Amino acid sequence: MRNLKYLLLFICLCCNFLASATTVSCTNQAGVTPIVNQLLPYSSSLDSLTAPGNPSQYVALYTWSGFEWGWASRTVMCSPDISVNYLQYVVPPAGSVPVKDTVSGNWIFPIPGTGFGLSFYNLDQSNGPMGNFQNPKKSYTGTTTSGGRFYIRVMLWKLPGAENPGNVINFDGFQVVNALQPVSGSDNWSNLPNNGPSLISNTFTTNTAVISGNITLSTGTCDFDNKNVPMGSYDIALQGANRGAPSPWKDASFTLKCPPAMGYGRTGSVNSSTNTVSSRSAVTTKNRNLNITVVPRTEVIDNTQGIMALNSGGAEGYGIQLAWGSSWQPAVLNPAQPVIFNTPIQQATAAIAVGSTYNSFVYMSARYIRTEGEVQTGPANAVVEIIANYN
Repeated sequence: MRNLKYLLLFICLCCNFLASATTVSCTNQAGVTPIVNQLLPYSSSLDSLTAPGNPSQYVALYTWSGFEWGWASRTVMCSPDISVNYLQYVVPPAGSVPVKDTVSGNWIFPIPGTGFGLSFYNLDQSNGPMGNFQNPKKSYTGTTTSGGRFYIRVMLWKLPGAENPGNVINFDGFQVVNALQPVSGSDNWSNLPNNGPSLISNTFTTNTAVISGNITLSTGTCDFDNKNVPMGSYDIALQGANRGAPSPWKDASFTLKCPPAMGYGRTGSVNSSTNTVSSRSAVTTKNRNLNITVVPRTEVIDNTQGIMALNSGGAEGYGIQLAWGSSWQPAVLNPAQPVIFNTPIQQATAAIAVGSTYNSFVYMSARYIRTEGEVQTGPANAVVEIIANYN
């Protein structure tokens, strides 16, 4: 009989610890806007920036200090009140796969087709970078009535290894989500309003901000006058028909004329009442160095030695070789600095004063050189495109 009492007591104690499931219903409060559209405020004159052309790592161009898009507890009313985790994450448009920048710690979402990206950083309670639904930011744990300020910093980035396709960045469809997740896995939701995407299981989205932008940066691409390089005639009967007898170097130098360098790294102070920029800082980084890329219009024959094919329909068995440096350089078979096609090289400059233009004379030389196949006389022409921009 004594054993039976102990057994009954044990069973009752176990029963006291069984969790009960709670079903929570929510409605939107009157006069609130759970889904807001936010055009990132940017003034081409007041916020002017010149992005680096081809950085080796993510570069922060502009920071919006913090937008306030509502409070969860002021947007919805939920009953009964339960313990929840406050989560924030980003739903990007198609084609934007976030990458974690190991230097800054931010998740950077590429803006498709632009070479630029955005990051989002929660500023409420436990601050931190926001990823997609697979890497949300948990700001804190509270109840459905305890707050949930939707306060987010946004940054514009230049992506590494990406050339500037243009100085206008148009985008939309980035959705930033504020969501509630029950602390107890047995609690669940019912009869909820649709306040935006809900990609995490058993969460309720209270607020969504749909982000768009129309940003015009100052161009960082340099200009130069088209140049015709007189290569002269080349008599193979006199010079020899083997590859050991290239023609003399000819001057193919050019002058780059670069636009005003506006720098980058500016911060716009956002008035959280109106979500507009009330003031902005000076840029933190000045433009310096030039990226120069030589793009041939004909086939590349030997990229390690800067040799490209001639235009079709003319001479055969020869190509044109380009090298950095003056035409007075040694006439050796392998030049010291051959042009590597389709690959940016960096020409070092001092930091350029904000708003200043920059001109640069670049030494380059060209010559004919024997390639493969039978030799055929005729016109021996070729064309290259020079692309130069600030780094």
